[in-house]
Amino acid sequence: MKKHQDYFLGLDLGTGSVGWCVTDTEYRILKANRKRTIGTVLFSTAETAKERRTLRCARRRLRRQKERLRCLQELFREEIEKVDPGFFFRLQESPYVVEEKQNPDGSRAELPYALFVDKDYTDKEFHAQYPTIYHLRKELMDNPLPHDARLVYLAAEHIIKHRGHFLSSISAEGKEASFEDLLSQFLQLWNEYMDHTLTLLEEEKGKLKEPLLDAGMTKSGKKTAIIRLLGTKEPQLKEMAALLTGASASIEKLFDKEEYKNLEENKIQFDAPSYEEKEEYYREALGDDFEIIARARAIYNWCALSRILKNNPGGRISDARVEDYERHRTDLQLLKKLLRENFPKETQERILKVSEKGLANYPAYIGMTKKNGKKAPVVERCSKEDFYKLLDKEILKNLGDSEEKAYIEQQIRLGGFLPKQKGNGNSVVPYQLHEKELKLILKNAEGYLPFLKEKDESGYTVSEKILQLLTFRIPYYVGPLYGGGGEHSYAWVKRLEDGKVYPWNFEQKIDVEKSAEEFIRRAVSTCSWLKNEKVLPAGSLLFEKFKVLNELNNVRIYGERLEVDIKQRIYQELFCRHLRITKKRLIQYLKKEGIYAKVEPEDISGLDENFQS
Repeated sequence: MKKHQDYFLGLDLGTGSVGWCVTDTEYRILKANRKRTIGTVLFSTAETAKERRTLRCARRRLRRQKERLRCLQELFREEIEKVDPGFFFRLQESPYVVEEKQNPDGSRAELPYALFVDKDYTDKEFHAQYPTIYHLRKELMDNPLPHDARLVYLAAEHIIKHRGHFLSSISAEGKEASFEDLLSQFLQLWNEYMDHTLTLLEEEKGKLKEPLLDAGMTKSGKKTAIIRLLGTKEPQLKEMAALLTGASASIEKLFDKEEYKNLEENKIQFDAPSYEEKEEYYREALGDDFEIIARARAIYNWCALSRILKNNPGGRISDARVEDYERHRTDLQLLKKLLRENFPKETQERILKVSEKGLANYPAYIGMTKKNGKKAPVVERCSKEDFYKLLDKEILKNLGDSEEKAYIEQQIRLGGFLPKQKGNGNSVVPYQLHEKELKLILKNAEGYLPFLKEKDESGYTVSEKILQLLTFRIPYYVGPLYGGGGEHSYAWVKRLEDGKVYPWNFEQKIDVEKSAEEFIRRAVSTCSWLKNEKVLPAGSLLFEKFKVLNELNNVRIYGERLEVDIKQRIYQELFCRHLRITKKRLIQYLKKEGIYAKVEPEDISGLDENFQS
């Protein structure tokens, strides 16, 4: 390479490499120090902060859950220590094996119990009396007679620890957004976004609810019934029907967008075990289109919750879970009876005992087995679907026709054979239903535990504080409650007073207004071109208006630009009233308003097929 020689430098910038090449003006690769001036520099690909953010949010959520439980313990501590000083210490030691458990004085614990060590009442008697925590909750709601304060604490702890989601409009008194309201909101949004619109009469909306609530229909049967009711076989509407029933739906076909074809997750299914984990991905990948998914999920959750509470008019989760427990027990007795009467011992053990090969059998399904007469967790778990396949292959296909066989086949088809306490159905339960049960428990408990009605300087009773532990959420714009700076650089909270923050003194300790201002200030970036100038948020009304008018500047009708007053009319009367504008809708508006009475699609250029405002 000669001095003062003209040359070109070409760069190929990638996420994990930079390719480079130096040529002369005739595009011949030059040499420097007898080496060709071309090459690649590799480096580690930059990663987003998503994984770090996800883990941080999980830690924060668990920290807050533990803090709620610590507050609950403090509210019960004085009363419980009157009868059992070591109760909370045993709870703290409960995760450890017996050999590692200690007594409060530091000596080795000899009893393996985690809850009760009374002379005539231990964990054995407790679990015999209350096989599940829902049996205890039901007992405390239905029976106003005096109960041990430790039992009331255990029920309250379970409710606060597993308090449900905060997405529903249902109230603790049972008032809830109706199916028709949710469906109307969904259809309104659907008709704004989609090409194939839907108009349903009120009686048709009621008919649409019937298959979604029918526990005796399979998902495919529900989907067929909805498509038949809609009277159409349009791919978009078929995918919509699948989405509402909890079946798998194609995102590409649902939105009729080619760009969704190559999504990493191009299928969506509400009742899939992994949906909760994937929801954030769908939200980011679909952008504004995710609102359709969110409205559909609200309908699905409403129907799923209604099916859970179908036989429990009081709307109590505990009643439904106790019923599931009893049904699981009778189903298991039936399964054991069929195995004992029709199959050899080898088959019985293959279905009912842990297999070293990780077979999808009953212990793997429930996640528990017995070893040397003691319960032990199963490491290799299996899904409900895999367990049902095993039953079909090993048992049902080798049995003759009978009522028992028909029952099992029907329940497997509906997904209701051997129901478990924990499953995907728990994610649809709103916190208001747990609140309803906690209020009933505390109301009864106040009759025999007077401390629950005592008030302190805060002006709240202990019962009211317990309810606030369940219902209170830190506003998102306040964020973490620890001070900012250092390792807590993600916090921006502004305090009014120092000291521990509880739900009942939140407004005394936290300056909510200033914290909200700081939240907005941190969210606003500075311009990369104009130093120290603030930028408009991408979702602000002013910037949205700029984007719309900027898009309309490119539109040509009959080869001519739109006049200013026409652009303003289109913006005010079309974009300000609808979520999604297509070329078809624009043409309809122009014809209806008499602006361009004979305009056709081929007469318009410069406008994307559709975009949102």
